[in-house]
Amino acid sequence: MKIREGYMPYLEYKTYYRIVGEKTGDKKPLVLLHGGPGSTHNYFEVLDRLAEEDGREIVMYDQIGCGESYVENRPDLWNAKTWIDELIALREHLDLKEMHLLGQSWGGMLLLDYVCNHKPEGLKSLILSSTLPASWMWGIEQHRMIKELPQEMQDAIEKATSSSVTAPAA
Repeated sequence: MKIREGYMPYLEYKTYYRIVGEKTGDKKPLVLLHGGPGSTHNYFEVLDRLAEEDGREIVMYDQIGCGESYVENRPDLWNAKTWIDELIALREHLDLKEMHLLGQSWGGMLLLDYVCNHKPEGLKSLILSSTLPASWMWGIEQHRMIKELPQEMQDAIEKATSSSVTAPAA
């Protein structure tokens, strides 16, 4: 199986990418957006065999600040705009005019932001995996689900997440 790795210049840094498989026929590549923010592409490597079996390229990369695209002490870069601009730059760098896009967890949130707010062309399909449409909606659902737990667990969660926790005396 053919595997190509490389780096794309991005801002004053570099973005690591890994491409598995080869273009065959009319099948468009599948681009994978990892979770986190802060995770890496590594857990997607279990899909390598899919590239060979399905006869398409699979493109994975580490978002800036993560894994092989690590950047130290730049929290100002760690936001959706940076990562969406990075995806746009990666598409240009790898000439990904048409592709399928999969977003897992945080990557799914990034995918939704990219599609809804940037209206990109050339997307053949979208796959959302273990993701949420909005963090505020997720928060509401978590509070609803907590109310279904036994009272002892609810109390422990309240204690652990309470903003009124005071620091121990020095």
